[in-house]
Amino acid sequence: MGGIGTTLSIRRLRADADPVAFHRALWAKIDSTLRTAVSGEAGDQVLALYFSMAADDGFDDGSWSSSETRLDFRFSDASGLCSMSCEAALHWLEIVLWTDRFVHRMARDAGWEIVSVPRVPALRNVLTAATPTLVELRDNLYYVSRRPRGRFVDDDDFYSDDGIPKLTLAELNPGERLAVEAAAYSGECTCEYCRNVLPFVLLDPWQEGNTSDVTATWSALDEMPNEEAAASDAVSAFSEEEWIQSPLGPPALQALRDALSTRDLDPPISRLVPMLLQRRPR
Repeated sequence: MGGIGTTLSIRRLRADADPVAFHRALWAKIDSTLRTAVSGEAGDQVLALYFSMAADDGFDDGSWSSSETRLDFRFSDASGLCSMSCEAALHWLEIVLWTDRFVHRMARDAGWEIVSVPRVPALRNVLTAATPTLVELRDNLYYVSRRPRGRFVDDDDFYSDDGIPKLTLAELNPGERLAVEAAAYSGECTCEYCRNVLPFVLLDPWQEGNTSDVTATWSALDEMPNEEAAASDAVSAFSEEEWIQSPLGPPALQALRDALSTRDLDPPISRLVPMLLQRRPR
């Protein structure tokens, strides 16, 4: 079976704090946070059928292990039957940890600090879309693969769990296709949790612009390699503190945005920055 996961670095703040108990308490807090915010049918296909099972299996088989310095989370795809749900579980775990101060307050009350997320909200993590990307289509949740430079989204780049209808690009209406393309090219997630939380986390200047320009921007960047390279290098080196002090980003990013504007393209910074980082040579 395949799967994905993450490891959190932690630090004990109190001598009697037990990492095993903290691991379970942290997951319980994340679970309750999500169930409070996600009530729609699309999210329920993960919360009702997968989320608790993944945790129970992980704690039982030891793949969710813990120590004084780390907590491990692993999400199985159940031999391909839960290919989307495992991505959604990791995505929600990360977004909650990056954005919810109450989760971190609970950790401190339990005698622990989550070293992996030193600042909440973790604005740079959210801005760079450093997490799996989901879209809601017709009351179902789909995972969307992020495209590398030179590649355009196709029918195999978005999928759900076994039993959920397989859609093609040709079947999507314009709004649905835009959602899939924005996810594939710029990491824009339209799951219910992100819709409810991220508008209040992302800085206002990052959200100004037109998401409808994402697909054309993806193509336009192929024709401006020098401006793209300069902006990509600059945002890669831009720290969290610099983003807070200068929400419009480094001068090279502004130069690229000016060049795009001559083509009547104005993608939001929250879409352009992850697109640039996604397109960087690997």
